[in-house]
Amino acid sequence: MPVIDLEDIIPGSVAENLHSASPAGPKWLDPSHYRKLTGSGLILDTIKRSRAYTERSTGRLRVLLNGIQAVAPALILPFFGRDGKRPGYSVARMFRGPVKYWMPKGVGNQGYFPPFPCVREAVNNPGRMVVITEGVLKALASCQAGVPCIGLMGMWNWSVKRKDDSEPRQLIPDLDGIDWEGRVVLIIPDSDPLRNPSVHHGAVELARLLTERGADVRLPRLPLGPRDEHGRPVKQAVDDYIVRYGEEAWVAWVQEQLAEKPMRDLEDYRAEMLKVRIDNRTKIRATLQDVIDYPAMCETLLDYGPTGVGKSYHDIAAINEVQEQSMRKPVTLYEAVHIRPFTPRSTTYVPTHRDCEQVVREAAKQGLEVVAYPKLTQETCERYEEATAVMGRGLAFQFVLCPDCPYREDCQYRLQREAADNAPHAVATQARSIHTLGQERRKANLIILHEAPLEVIRPTVIVTQGLLVVELIARQAGNNAKDARDRGFYRHMGRVAKELDGWLNSADHPDVVPLPEAPAHVPAKAHKDLNDAILALGIGIGKTPTAQAMQLVLAGATGGLKLVGVSVDQRPAKGNAVNIIRKLEGVVNLDLPPGCWLNDATADRTEIEEALGRPVKDITPSGRLFRHHPVLQIIPRYDVTKARKASEVLSLLRGLLHDLPHSRIGLLTHKRLAKELPLLLESPYRERLVMVEYFGGGMSRGSNEWIGRCDALIVLGTPRVGADAIRLHLFRLEKIKAAGRTREEAGWEWDYWSGVTESGQRRTVKCKHYADHDWHAAYCSLVRSELRQAIGRGRGILPDGIPVYVVTNEDLSGCGYRLAEEGRFAPLTEAQVRVLDCLWRDGLRAAVKSADVARILGVSSRLVRKLLAELESARRVGRVGEKGGWFYVPPRG
Repeated sequence: MPVIDLEDIIPGSVAENLHSASPAGPKWLDPSHYRKLTGSGLILDTIKRSRAYTERSTGRLRVLLNGIQAVAPALILPFFGRDGKRPGYSVARMFRGPVKYWMPKGVGNQGYFPPFPCVREAVNNPGRMVVITEGVLKALASCQAGVPCIGLMGMWNWSVKRKDDSEPRQLIPDLDGIDWEGRVVLIIPDSDPLRNPSVHHGAVELARLLTERGADVRLPRLPLGPRDEHGRPVKQAVDDYIVRYGEEAWVAWVQEQLAEKPMRDLEDYRAEMLKVRIDNRTKIRATLQDVIDYPAMCETLLDYGPTGVGKSYHDIAAINEVQEQSMRKPVTLYEAVHIRPFTPRSTTYVPTHRDCEQVVREAAKQGLEVVAYPKLTQETCERYEEATAVMGRGLAFQFVLCPDCPYREDCQYRLQREAADNAPHAVATQARSIHTLGQERRKANLIILHEAPLEVIRPTVIVTQGLLVVELIARQAGNNAKDARDRGFYRHMGRVAKELDGWLNSADHPDVVPLPEAPAHVPAKAHKDLNDAILALGIGIGKTPTAQAMQLVLAGATGGLKLVGVSVDQRPAKGNAVNIIRKLEGVVNLDLPPGCWLNDATADRTEIEEALGRPVKDITPSGRLFRHHPVLQIIPRYDVTKARKASEVLSLLRGLLHDLPHSRIGLLTHKRLAKELPLLLESPYRERLVMVEYFGGGMSRGSNEWIGRCDALIVLGTPRVGADAIRLHLFRLEKIKAAGRTREEAGWEWDYWSGVTESGQRRTVKCKHYADHDWHAAYCSLVRSELRQAIGRGRGILPDGIPVYVVTNEDLSGCGYRLAEEGRFAPLTEAQVRVLDCLWRDGLRAAVKSADVARILGVSSRLVRKLLAELESARRVGRVGEKGGWFYVPPRG
């Protein structure tokens, strides 16, 4: 892999004084033009090399630009060719008027090759790395740092002008003459305040053409610049990055984009996972003798290794290993008093009760006892209906019903809960974490969190109504209270409900709501008092407060909120009317203990650190794992969203099932499609679907059942999220300004990305994304996380995993998945199915003439020939000569 030779950096380029000529710059440059050049990080030697100068004559300027009516003064930037010579082509940088750059009229686009040895050596020698960016000054700044870079005057200026859109794109002669075979190319556009689809389109199309020439093209994105007063990032280009962080940082960033992750053996990878976990627990034990404050010495660890590596398995194995070591070594008096209470206990949080059962089964295989917290059912609770009703009021049934329950002694729920409380290893759902995580922290236990950590770190309550009903209930509870301090709390709770309702109904723009003051006293039986008040008032079902309203007010009244905000959105109604939608969003103050292990294949470390407000240690083993089974992304003509009708998706699914060489196929899709598609499918396609589930239904995350029951998995559709989900995500990260933007301000529009096909060629894909960086990041975090979790059900890194076929136009290129070749897995209509049935019913048959097919189906020969031609283009049928008949082509493996 080509790397940058740091010795190629121009001697003294970093240390030389930028103002060595004079404070105003050299005499051939206007002082403002000189400041522009030095503002891009260029030193005097680079400026001299560039031959840049100020043209003060309007006449000479217009001659230089072939008649363009520009007005001097202008900064002239002469171009250089691949050989380092000047081709007589220059551009003018204007500082007045609407046009920023003028290029000579009628000459066509040209590339800028900075006059540095590193550029000439790179472009004129096969296999050398090169960067392509937009702009002369940016290319100069990069080359000054020793990174060879070609400058374009725009991300479309690599293309020869076309007569019309049907004409194929061609490289300009400057780029066409370069040998691209085997060359690593980094295409790096500017990072703009808003994402620019046209720039993305130009970059990915250039990547496609260079890949066709044999180049190894990469499309890294520059980090965003600092934020302005409106919360948006300022523009950051190559020269901006160098000025802000230095030339050495730029070289390091480029080398990072060039680095290839080495392939790792799965057993070696797993051994490293286990070692890191054991070392961490052993370090805690050793440090306890010197540091009494347990949480302060514990780091939050993050492992986002791929699905199937066994993170859950190695968590339990590490804890067990440390405990066995502690049992073998002598126990000192200090350890008996201080350490022993810490080591036996650990708690794992997973998304669902089904995942809890799976963790228990896997632990049992290792001979370990793990106890799951119980699920509330009619079998575990004699007062199940009452408990469900209490939870529907936003109250905890454990505090309302359990203390005085006549079935308490034999209650299965209580017995199982106590067994989990006392077990060395316990497993619970993430929903329980909001009630138990604080208790676990006080016990100084090890907390292990699997999947979607942000939802646990920042649990959020959303309220749209019911706050005044909660105020009424609080007043009633106060009237019933005998203790003066209890009455004071319920008066405080009523005020909190009324104030929150005022914000909910009066806010005209998104804002942060002041947090209520924490009370001096909270009644021990607050939940029971409130429940009794609801029953005493006889509030009907239609007037019962939503659970969220009660939860929000209770959290606010007890000092349990970290942040409260009001969201305001406008939605069009009938005619010209506009509906104002307001929501209160409260983030519960649930501080995750430092000594936690976070396991999530789709985790975003930056987001977790923003939510926690502290660094997170990445313990993911380095390197790539060999994939035994492929993940193939199929780009549909129209994206399959939850709004798409089943009848519109049927032909697409039918084509997939027809072409896949698997007999037992699983389907993960949108909820409505999961229900309707199997009913519409014809035989024999219907029988091949052995397992059908939907996004977010529990089986799309953390389940291992797919690989035992299916030979392949189809992930059908993009689980897009709405503006509400994006605002909530941003709110959890405390990005209040971004959360307050409307969908229109965020800019939902067409975008472009580039993927690599099965044959190694690049393909440009069109899809919709947000222009706003924060909305785009939140959208991608939510959507791609769900898709990658669904894909992970195939466990492709394991020998017993299954292949996965993903039907979406969402950008998954960063995951390393390949795209299906264009035309493969084409939709299969009902008419085409009938034709195929004539060619293959009970197995492969001899060639059949189109006239015979038309007679069997009772349709015209012309229609049959048309259908056969469509099937032939999809490689589903073939023909014997011109008139020898048609035969069925089996799916390729």
